[in-house]
Amino acid sequence: MAAGGLAPAGDGAIVDSAPVPVPVHLHPLPAGSRRFHFLDMLRAELRLLLKGQRWWWYGIAAGLIVAGLLVPEEGRKIVLPLAWLWPVLLWSSMGAREARFATDGLVFSAAWPFSASSPPLGLPVSSWR
Repeated sequence: MAAGGLAPAGDGAIVDSAPVPVPVHLHPLPAGSRRFHFLDMLRAELRLLLKGQRWWWYGIAAGLIVAGLLVPEEGRKIVLPLAWLWPVLLWSSMGAREARFATDGLVFSAAWPFSASSPPLGLPVSSWR
């Protein structure tokens, strides 16, 4: 194909081979898909958060939870803050996921991008205040 979208025809003449635009018909979203489902969004965010972690990460998290339940009162003052702070690095990556994976154009073109995604993202941070 020659430069500029021009291609030689069978008889040597040059013809324009630009694609013909096809009309696109967009339909509105159905009412059910525009409704916000908090538990579904929370489940999806947790799945994305925990996906790809190493086995030792889960082991330490489980150990901190068990230690928080079994240690005496004095030990809980040390174990519980560690258990609360253990997933901080995972939480910090949740806010930058769209930019990191270049999906911000897709995510923010949704019907309600901020109101739907913000509550589950802020839940872990707001629960330990």
